[in-house]
Amino acid sequence: MNDISDAMVTAAGLRFIAGESKYWHPKALSASVRETEGWVFGIL
Repeated sequence: MNDISDAMVTAAGLRFIAGESKYWHPKALSASVRETEGWVFGIL
């Protein structure tokens, strides 16, 4: 896939799971992991 296709698939997937808190607040996510890995989608 090219960059545009990647972005479209990622956006569609995020939209699909947007309302499910288990993806945004997983039980095993520690503060240190959240601070270092949040960059993946530009979230800090």
